[in-house]
Parts: sequence; structure tokens; C-alpha cells
Amino acid sequence: MQEDCLQLKKHSDNYKKVIEPLIKEGLISRTIPGVPSSPNQKYFISEKGKIFLYIIEYLSSNSPNLKDVDQASDQASDQASD
Repeated sequence: MQEDCLQLKKHSDNYKKVIEPLIKEGLISRTIPGVPSSPNQKYFISEKGKIFLYIIEYLSSNSPNLKDVDQASDQASDQASD
């Protein structure tokens, strides 16, 4: 399931923490924009999101140090939440 891949649980907080910021930044869009709470609502990556992913993939493949920075940032976040 997608929730497993993203390490998310089915919970309304996930919408506020993950989906809502991505929509606000224009990185993803709704399939039914006029009805955000539709049970048939789905999301897709926008053109801006595709460009963003391309840049991230390009930077991480051409800069091994970028991966180290991501790992250090994740570790610091984990320690701060403990």
C-alpha cells in the first residue's frame, strides 16, 4: 500500500502534515478541485512537482554529499523528537 511506502497511518493528521502543504506549494493537485472532501478524491503530481522531483533526483545523483546532509537532518529530527 502507498501508506506503507510513505510510512503513514490512515489518519486525518497526515492530510494536514503531508497533503495540505504539498497542495499549497503546488507540488500536487486534486483530481476533483471543487470538492476537496469527496470520497473519490485523488491526488496527482503537478508540473511544478515533476520539476521539483527532477531537480532533487539530479542533485542527489550528482552530489553524494547531499545524501549525507539528508541523513544527518533525519537523525537530528529523530533525536529532537525523543
